[in-house]
Amino acid sequence: MNKKNLTQLTLLALTALAVIIAVAACAPPPMEMPDENAQNESGSQNAADMTAIEGILWQLGSYADVDGKTQPALADAPATLILQHGQFVGDTHCNSVAGEYTLEGDKITMQLGPSTLRACEPDIASQESGMMFGLSHAASYQIENGKLTLLDADGHVLLTFIKQPAPDLTGSTWQLISFNDGKGGMESNLTAENITITFGEDGQVSGNAGCNDFSGSYQIDGNRLTFGELATTRKMCAKPEGVMETEQAFLKNLSDAATFEVVGDALTLYGQDGGKLLVFQPAETSSLTGTPWRLQSFNNGKGGMATTLSTSKITAIFSEDGRIAGNAGCNNYSGGYQVDGGSIAIGPLAATEMYCQDPPDVMETEQTFLKNLGNAASFTIANDELTLFDSEGAKLLVFVPAQSTGLTDAPWRLQSFNNGKGGMESNLATGAITAVFGEDGVVTGFAGCNDYHGEYQTDGDKITVGPLAATRKMCAEPEGVMETEQTFLQNFQNAASFSIENERLTLFDADGNKLLVFEPGQ
Repeated sequence: MNKKNLTQLTLLALTALAVIIAVAACAPPPMEMPDENAQNESGSQNAADMTAIEGILWQLGSYADVDGKTQPALADAPATLILQHGQFVGDTHCNSVAGEYTLEGDKITMQLGPSTLRACEPDIASQESGMMFGLSHAASYQIENGKLTLLDADGHVLLTFIKQPAPDLTGSTWQLISFNDGKGGMESNLTAENITITFGEDGQVSGNAGCNDFSGSYQIDGNRLTFGELATTRKMCAKPEGVMETEQAFLKNLSDAATFEVVGDALTLYGQDGGKLLVFQPAETSSLTGTPWRLQSFNNGKGGMATTLSTSKITAIFSEDGRIAGNAGCNNYSGGYQVDGGSIAIGPLAATEMYCQDPPDVMETEQTFLKNLGNAASFTIANDELTLFDSEGAKLLVFVPAQSTGLTDAPWRLQSFNNGKGGMESNLATGAITAVFGEDGVVTGFAGCNDYHGEYQTDGDKITVGPLAATRKMCAEPEGVMETEQTFLQNFQNAASFSIENERLTLFDADGNKLLVFEPGQ
């Protein structure tokens, strides 16, 4: 069907709806008679049943069309209804409608209020027409086995709804899809894709509004959602174009939110008048364990995010077994972590005890990084950035994926090795040690005196090496070459994970301790 015909059909449907609502009181259309279970019998509902209609997300199950015939709701276009405190909000999957209602026993009166007027696909327009008519002519209701039935004054079935499970936002993180632009429409742009929100378990909300981070409190009562005063950072951003205007609209919509619903994978926030304000989708969190991360910036404790000469050396690898390991700038660290939805707890962390002087700020940066890591309470992953927040929603650390050249892309030359005494060592023998990872799963190289070879396997950032076989020469020079070779081969076969960043290959043991560091070269 072409766009012109679709528009004409939609306008006809909306016109028909207006006419039906205006004249139905004088000439109601014929309705199918419900079965005896749908009849309104005196005393069929107790007081608890009568109040159970409120604070619940109801999804349309069926509606009566203009000929009075019962039609099943569209499976791929769910329509919903929420009633609470004398006000209702409906979503026809095309337009939103709000209004007021009164209850007296099993009697209900619903007064339609404002609604949006977007053009709808023909099937959805028909469903919308039936839903609007049913709401405006409801006179009584029944609730049985999780089904809400609205009936007219003569007991004819108008609409049926199915009770939906109460949504739980606690611990969830969402990414914005579209927002109310204040001009009667929903908008999506480049900035919207960067906007996230996390609902903490402590009643705190946090996220990024496009340029600035925000945090505050929230309360949920049934389907009602209210936010406390939101605090934000005070940066000014020039890109993407319109970022500050989008941020302002987003924060206003957030503050104006009154109700919410979760249907499928979409979280929708509505205003007091039932107008749609914000639509979110679940933020991706599945790549936390599949990516070696490199630190981009950190909270310096002085009200801002900082980047220093040490930042690019700081890494984090989240293993599927609940272990985190990496380099903090000077020392290697490792520990445990737990994830529950968008919430995260890290630590306690253990680290080696080396002291580094280059770059000059390395030890101060390392101390701040490890403190921030231990204070992390929630996280988001969006647009290839991993962001950790504290319990109040303040941004602590921002990571980006560590660039990888690939194990098989280059021959590697050893730069330093774990000497088994708590430190990484380089000596005269180190520069001669090499490793070449073949596409066939075989690693070969020179261990300082002898050639070696063996098998290796990788799975994501996991690696197993060996057993390794080597020639049996004895070398006297350089001094300590045989001890270095023995330590290298042992470390190599103890490798459990690896990362490649800044053109360096680093192998770690099962506890996250750094074993070997290579750089490209023969």
